[in-house]
Amino acid sequence: MVTTVRYILATAAAVTLPIGATSGTPAPAPPCKTDFDCSLNGHCESSGVCSCRLPWKDSTRGAVVEPCSVLDVQPHPNDYIPAYGGGLARKSTAWMEQNPSSWGGNMIFDRVDGKYHLYVSEMAGGKGLSSWHTASEIVHAVASDPLDQFVKQDTVLKPWAHNAAPILSPNGTYLVFHIGTGNVHASVAGPNGPWREVAFNVDCNNPAPAFHPNGTAFVMCHNKGGYELYRSGDLWSGAWSMVSNLDEPVAWGGGGKQPYLRAEDPYLYFNSNGDFHVLGHRMDFRDGYPANPNQTMPVLVSGHAFSADGVTWGFNVAQQPFDTKSRLGMARCSILRRWSGRTCCLMTQ
Repeated sequence: MVTTVRYILATAAAVTLPIGATSGTPAPAPPCKTDFDCSLNGHCESSGVCSCRLPWKDSTRGAVVEPCSVLDVQPHPNDYIPAYGGGLARKSTAWMEQNPSSWGGNMIFDRVDGKYHLYVSEMAGGKGLSSWHTASEIVHAVASDPLDQFVKQDTVLKPWAHNAAPILSPNGTYLVFHIGTGNVHASVAGPNGPWREVAFNVDCNNPAPAFHPNGTAFVMCHNKGGYELYRSGDLWSGAWSMVSNLDEPVAWGGGGKQPYLRAEDPYLYFNSNGDFHVLGHRMDFRDGYPANPNQTMPVLVSGHAFSADGVTWGFNVAQQPFDTKSRLGMARCSILRRWSGRTCCLMTQ
């Protein structure tokens, strides 16, 4: 049965300021009643105050504080940007010429060889990103450190394949979800393949797969301008069913009342309690250069949504979980992304 999501914001008070705007010090959050009021990133203490888990903290912008809604990370040195396709020296990737044009992707740590395996969309033949709809292929690159340069090993899928979303299944099989020719490919032999196609009965744009702690497979899709969540009790059968159709709040562009606001490219994950979390790419089409006087500040790039059951969802609206500045994680999360495009989060919790 498909259930339409009823949206509950992390705070009961309405936020009327433009996204990203500030009005001095936000009003305190109402006393929490459950962990849901803590964005499912913290615990609601008996005192009515949220105790945030690392690496989350309270928002500091907007009209009302949203507890545990912003990633607590620190800036990293400007002379080093972790990247695929840069120079061999650890600190050379920021300034050396970048030959391949790549997009999105994510990495998996292999316990057998002790290396990090990146699966990323790259434009074949040295073509630019504008050719993504015809030239994009998925390549495999390896590094000994997740913040080092990844060196290409082989090509997993020839064009056309885009928006690579790799994940390790509970039985140790490597899976790569993507759009293009076929939507899911698997390797039972390890990170180097060989790869075979797996049946997938969902029309899923920008797939974001994740396994619940109980082993159930889920995938978040960006379809019809919004997010849709699907589940499968046996992904090898190719049978998936819809869990919820996420109807975003107005502050995210839902309802058509904010025509300049959009959300796409979700990243789905579960915390240790089995709660659903989505980090997504958000955008304001008024943002640009030179600056538009009506644009979002800071420039809008991210959003966080959460749910205890995949049906009832909350959305943080007061402040982005992270902004345009590339940062390395202070606790157990590293945000690796560009100004626009897919969120790539390495969770080592």
